[in-house]
Amino acid sequence: MLRTVRFEISGSIGELILNRSNVGNAVSPDLVEDLATSVEEAASSEAKVILVWAEGSDFCFGGDIRHLAASGELLSQELGSMAERTHAALSRLRNLEIPIVCAAQGHIVGGGLGIAMCSDILLLSDSARLSTGYSRLGLSCDAGVSYHLTRLIGERRALSWLLRSQFVNAQKALALGIAEEIFPEKELLSQARGVAREISSGDTALFRALRMLVAKSSQNSYQEHLRLEAETIVKLAAADDVAERLQSHLAAGKRNHGKPD
Repeated sequence: MLRTVRFEISGSIGELILNRSNVGNAVSPDLVEDLATSVEEAASSEAKVILVWAEGSDFCFGGDIRHLAASGELLSQELGSMAERTHAALSRLRNLEIPIVCAAQGHIVGGGLGIAMCSDILLLSDSARLSTGYSRLGLSCDAGVSYHLTRLIGERRALSWLLRSQFVNAQKALALGIAEEIFPEKELLSQARGVAREISSGDTALFRALRMLVAKSSQNSYQEHLRLEAETIVKLAAADDVAERLQSHLAAGKRNHGKPD
């Protein structure tokens, strides 16, 4: 059987690809299991960055409505099981402590929005349309949607969007701070791969430190965070390549007649 999510690696870039495009990559039990398998393959690979993208014209419609409707009286149990397995896979993905880039096009709804926002850098096509979707079904959210939205756009906007399940276009998502860049749909994947290559040349320890600092910034007092910043930059400065980069930067500045590189 064809996997509904597959993992491929090229050099230092690993790609997690949603592969259920005939139904808008809707989240089914098979997709959840294949996502978990693909994340484990990523974990055992040499990838320095993960690129998440989807086949077809839509990134993800969210939960597979036909499957859920067919669950009948077992709907609550099935939703609970799918949510638990999805959350385990997404937690595992985030815990890899390497950068995650996501390229998303077309409809990005419900659990699909959660998968997209699990990334560190979200790139959208100009065709993108994002929605939480859940409230239209009388449901709250899963896949980390409320977690990410609250941190990205604030409590009031997050609650409003969750309640109303409106669609937001790519430009609005960029303005809200949900996404970082927008590209024409035909260029999205190649541009995303370029970003992934750029990031893969960096230091994993540096990324891990930066993600930690950003995550803790909302928890610490100003003084606590200044202390943590100082401790972290001192640890990173002990690496041999930092001294080499300083010398390289200095040499480049001299070549440019003392102007900053």
